[in-house]
Amino acid sequence: MNSMMRKLLGRSIKKSMGRFLAIMIITMLGAAFFGGLMATEPAFIKTAQYFTEEYHLYDFRILSTYGIDNEDIEKVEELPQTQAAVGSVYYDAIVETSQGELIVRVHSITEGVNELMLEEGRMPESADECVIDSLYFTGVEIGDVITFSDGNEEDTLDALAESYTVVGKVFSPLYMNTERGTTSIGNGKLASFMYVLPESMDFEYYTEMYIALEGDWEIYSDEYNAYVDSLEEIFKETANVTVYARYSDIVSEAEQELLEGEQDYAEGEQELLDGEQELSDGERELEEQKAEGEEELAQAWAEIEDGRAQILSGRQELLDAEETLADAKAQYEEGLAEYEEGLAEYEEGLAQALAGYDELIAGESELSSGWAQLQSAAAQLNEAWAQLEAGRAELEASEEIYNLCVSIRSYLDENSELLELLEYLESSGDETVDLDTLLDMISDEELREALREAFGNIQGQIGEGTDGESDAPDELTGLL
Repeated sequence: MNSMMRKLLGRSIKKSMGRFLAIMIITMLGAAFFGGLMATEPAFIKTAQYFTEEYHLYDFRILSTYGIDNEDIEKVEELPQTQAAVGSVYYDAIVETSQGELIVRVHSITEGVNELMLEEGRMPESADECVIDSLYFTGVEIGDVITFSDGNEEDTLDALAESYTVVGKVFSPLYMNTERGTTSIGNGKLASFMYVLPESMDFEYYTEMYIALEGDWEIYSDEYNAYVDSLEEIFKETANVTVYARYSDIVSEAEQELLEGEQDYAEGEQELLDGEQELSDGERELEEQKAEGEEELAQAWAEIEDGRAQILSGRQELLDAEETLADAKAQYEEGLAEYEEGLAEYEEGLAQALAGYDELIAGESELSSGWAQLQSAAAQLNEAWAQLEAGRAELEASEEIYNLCVSIRSYLDENSELLELLEYLESSGDETVDLDTLLDMISDEELREALREAFGNIQGQIGEGTDGESDAPDELTGLL
């Protein structure tokens, strides 16, 4: 640079010193920033290398909509390039917090791949515990209980527990930057994540598989990228085999279910036909039963009407019978009064008859000379005994006559012949009427024999003496 150029440069700097200083400062800052970036890049890479190796960030991730089972994982683990392979499952859900609803991804905790860095608290130990994102799970602290919104899908609510208690906060190697990913629910953007034990989820198969490779590689290096690219086809082929096997199993199960469904359908169709036949038979039988029921109902109504008529007739007969009973009761009471009056007269006459009978015995004794002589002779030997026997005979005879009179009185209301006999005795006035003549007037054989036996007993009690011969007068014996 010649002197002229230096002079011109000096004049320009002097005229625009502020601009010159600004340009100089900007240039210095840019150089310093560039130098800092160039110096910190190895530090960033080293930090990331440490984090990914310490917590075993995956090298391959296999997703399958048909599902992944333990057999598929074992096949991948058998590959020589595989260090570890684990199955995992996740659900996107809406959780309720004190600051509103958050859309989070609920992961199952894995071992050996994608392990968590615990920043605060502890790891879950039971199915109702969880750990949450240390950075972006806002409004929730350790000890809080996370519940899920009713707006989640039914499958999601069925797969997860009703609630989880937060026991820790973590960093995950799956989330190295500030973005948490996208989702098909809510506004389409994930706000945070959380981890739970696999046994706290209800699932039939894994939806993803994480694979860690053998060897120590520097991340972001060309060698690592080349190594991963060389294994991509191998893992794709393995994934295709497992997926195809899974697909075949699902198709086989579906075909089996289809065959069973077709068989069930055929059986159901046959049952439907049988049911229609049974329905037709039932309708026909119902019609027959209906006709029979209507006929029976008509007969029942006829019987009811007949019964009603009989009830009315019976009611009238009952009224007539009650009236007849009332008349009969009145007649009975009237006859009872007459009977009681006649009984009183009869008892009075009986007393008179007994008194007259005693007088008759005494008179007959005085008239009979033989009886008087015998009494005079026997009085000296056994006067007391004769009087006792005479008194006993008279008493028994009186009782027999009384019982006879009662029997005759009970027979009086039913047999007019007995009345005729009594009237005849009263009208005849003959004290020596023959007993057979009187008894022949009674047509009832049983009564006649009873009277004959009674009179015989009386005759024996009154007429027998000590020598077995009758001591009564002939007139009295003839009467009895």
